[in-house]
Amino acid sequence: MPYLPTGFASPIEVRALRKRDPESSAPKKTPKRTAKVVEPPKWIEVQSRRFLHYKNAEGMESILVEIIANSVCYRMWMSIIKAKNRADKYWRDHAGNEPTPANVSEWLSRQDELSATAEIMVRPQGKYF
Repeated sequence: MPYLPTGFASPIEVRALRKRDPESSAPKKTPKRTAKVVEPPKWIEVQSRRFLHYKNAEGMESILVEIIANSVCYRMWMSIIKAKNRADKYWRDHAGNEPTPANVSEWLSRQDELSATAEIMVRPQGKYF
């Protein structure tokens, strides 16, 4: 046997120390992970809608759309400057007259041109929407 300094185990002893009994060496059972159930988006009927002037911390002006559906208030922000295409699409979808508003104050003054929102699509987040 080769010389080993005191306090060190030989390789044979190391193997003996690392040997496990058959029950502990069996693969551990991990709990089965269930897939998160993702519900599809749902259309819900709108009770009311209003438009407000909103100014964020950076000073950018936008339209805040508050929609009440199922007694819950849903909010959507539309920037007429940064996201003009989105705001224009909303305007056209709600039968607003052309040309589309160029700024927030024009939007708010012409909001009576828009037809009412009938339904919105909401995506559930857990047990809430």
